[in-house]
Amino acid sequence: MAHTKRVHPDDSEFMSEVSAATLEAAHRGGHSLLLITLIFFLVAGWWAYETTLDEVTRGNGKVIPSSKVQVIQNLEGGILAEVAVREGQIVRKNQVLLKIDDTRFASSYRETQLKYYELLARSARLKAESEGVQYKVPQEIIDAQPKLAANEQALYASRQLELKSSIRVLKQQEAQRQQELIERQARQSQLKQSYELSDEELQMSAPLVDAGVMSEVELLRLKRTVNDLYGEMVANQLAIPRIRSALKEVKQKIEEYIIRFKTDAAGQYSEVDAELARTKEMIFSL
Repeated sequence: MAHTKRVHPDDSEFMSEVSAATLEAAHRGGHSLLLITLIFFLVAGWWAYETTLDEVTRGNGKVIPSSKVQVIQNLEGGILAEVAVREGQIVRKNQVLLKIDDTRFASSYRETQLKYYELLARSARLKAESEGVQYKVPQEIIDAQPKLAANEQALYASRQLELKSSIRVLKQQEAQRQQELIERQARQSQLKQSYELSDEELQMSAPLVDAGVMSEVELLRLKRTVNDLYGEMVANQLAIPRIRSALKEVKQKIEEYIIRFKTDAAGQYSEVDAELARTKEMIFSL
């Protein structure tokens, strides 16, 4: 390794000009390097004194690929009741990690189940009404909700009573029209017979007037009787078709009322049955 010695100024007189210049340049380079190093440490010290560093924490760790990170979430939300594992703990498949308070879900399930029974009872009642058959409460409703079953049975009985009451009024009108028709027909037969007898008597009395046995006044009175009977017979005959028409109209009203009752029940049954299907799906999803 070569060593560089400092040359005294007086020694330069004995050196060549090239050697003296080389030694002087090396001496100036050493001073520059020393000055730069000194400036660097001064700047570094000032920076360390003036600059505030963030807190640094050191520890051991490991990198977990994002593909192995499992996000645990409950779509319905709820109140966390218990945490069954610790952070960093290794868990097994199907192991319970968290427990959520099921109070709200249990209440929602009971409400949905009650709605299901209500719709089931209503659906069965409306189906029976639309088909005109006796209503029978489903056994599962009797077992689970006996009060609901009794209420729906009472509603069915009430609606049947209302239906029968309305039909009874129309039936009474029908009976009245039928009786009126019978009376008119009987009256018509009586009037016809009286008219025929009176007319026959009139025909027999005319010669008696000519013979002087019967007066003109009695003959006129007999003619008037015949005319009155004829007029009454014609009027009665014209009333019979009107009574028959009224009787037919009452019968149609009875049929229409029953059909309308069944049609309304069938329409409600379709809506309730669709809602019942949706409610059943909700129960399965809870």
